[in-house]
Amino acid sequence: MHCTFNYALCGDENDDYDALWDGFIHRIETSERRNTVDVKKLYVGPEGVSSLVHLPDDLQNLYMLSENSAPQIALLVRGGADAKNLGPMIHSCLKAIDWMCTQNAQLQFSPSTQCYAVEHNSQLTLTLEKCLLNRNHNRENIDHPLTQTLLDRLPPSLWSAGPTDVGLLTVDPVMITLREGAVPLYQAQYPLTQQQVSGIEKTIHGLLEAGVLTPTHSSWNTLIHPVPKAGKPDYRMVHDIRAVNKVVVPTNSVTPNPYTMLNAISSEHKFFTCIDLRNAFFSVPLHRDSQNIFAFMYKGQQFAYRRLPMGFIDSPSIFNHILR
Repeated sequence: MHCTFNYALCGDENDDYDALWDGFIHRIETSERRNTVDVKKLYVGPEGVSSLVHLPDDLQNLYMLSENSAPQIALLVRGGADAKNLGPMIHSCLKAIDWMCTQNAQLQFSPSTQCYAVEHNSQLTLTLEKCLLNRNHNRENIDHPLTQTLLDRLPPSLWSAGPTDVGLLTVDPVMITLREGAVPLYQAQYPLTQQQVSGIEKTIHGLLEAGVLTPTHSSWNTLIHPVPKAGKPDYRMVHDIRAVNKVVVPTNSVTPNPYTMLNAISSEHKFFTCIDLRNAFFSVPLHRDSQNIFAFMYKGQQFAYRRLPMGFIDSPSIFNHILR
């Protein structure tokens, strides 16, 4: 994470700023002070997500970006936007006077900026650095001459071939433990429209062929909600198993805290990547005795999961434990 104080192109006259910067660096090196700043709010808007940084006066003197910007730490840049848009977004949020309360006491909304403000209070210690960046910084370097050669070395099976392309891990099937006194929960499925039925038909058939679902007769049943995908004729099948989550004994596995993981990244790390494990939970087998707990109804037929379902309270922690 970084908070940009100034941005200058090579060849620009920066003597005054360089003198100001060097003088400040000299003072903190001789005093061994910590450059601690306050982070008061997080803003979520059309350009992305960013945290507002309150700088002490001496650090504020080093902040030389546009007067229409504000000190901030970029957390997420939305597709089609640029990191440089987040400073002006924060500035607009600070100027907005139409903040409205929401049902969440920690959350406000501004119609004029289309931004949400999340109450937050933390402190960060800044490490001051002057960086010389190439022209491709903050952009994917996808034009390397060996890009296609390197990609061709990867097996095709590494990539998902479709929404129901699912693997299977060779691990012991997961057994779900119910709380003492728990009885089967049966929620009658409400009628679906023909569009909803047709919209998830491919998903149901694909998961049956992949071995994720199986026909069943169960005393358990919870609701499915087909949700339309934006700009597409298909629907996303959402299985509401919150009622099941309330009657199971949770595992003791811990899901990693993203904040802790990010703090473990040092300034020496230079290369980063990310990977999306598609249908990850569906690759974990579910014990036969636990499958009927997650039953649902579609077109008059009950189906149950043979794999760890989405929406189950322990799916993230169980998968992470297996992954580690």
